[in-house]
Amino acid sequence: MIGMIGMKRDIIYDLDGSLSNVFDGTSRASGTIVSNFNHIAKYNQNNCPPATTPLLWDNAIMCNQNVQLRRIFFRNLMPFNTFDNTAMRVLELSS
Repeated sequence: MIGMIGMKRDIIYDLDGSLSNVFDGTSRASGTIVSNFNHIAKYNQNNCPPATTPLLWDNAIMCNQNVQLRRIFFRNLMPFNTFDNTAMRVLELSS
């Protein structure tokens, strides 16, 4: 794999672990590859290591089966001006 495409906000689900050996030489039952989610890499260093060759994977991390990543979209927030230039605060929940 030579680079992720687009804005690098992709979430790639490796359901059978076939990418894990190529990614960092570690065998996993399954995993999730993400790029540009620095908060995930920082707080899950043991479960979400970087690639052996980061430049080939656009500095992505691969989380093992113990970490579940999901994308959340917010649409049609009304009125728009209420949310314009407002910082979003996100907290990881334990359950």
